Amino acid sequence: MLKCRDVLEQADAYLDQQLSGWQRLQFKLHLLLCRNCRRYIKNLQLTQQVSQQVRLSQTSPSETELDTLMRLIEQDKPQQKI
Repeated sequence: MLKCRDVLEQADAYLDQQLSGWQRLQFKLHLLLCRNCRRYIKNLQLTQQVSQQVRLSQTSPSETELDTLMRLIEQDKPQQKI
């Protein structure tokens, strides 16, 4: 069973689909059981997507794009208990 540290170390390889079938299965199993690692991978994917879009457009993001990004980030934040 992978540990959270393993997920952090292998996250880029996982997203780039460079893991073997067995490694990918272990990775997915860990993600099924670990909410924090799922959140980390989701945020890493979002960061990669935004970075790619900015590189493709070669311009600064518009206000609308920034608002959309902030909404996506806010949706992923855990709810704080008072």
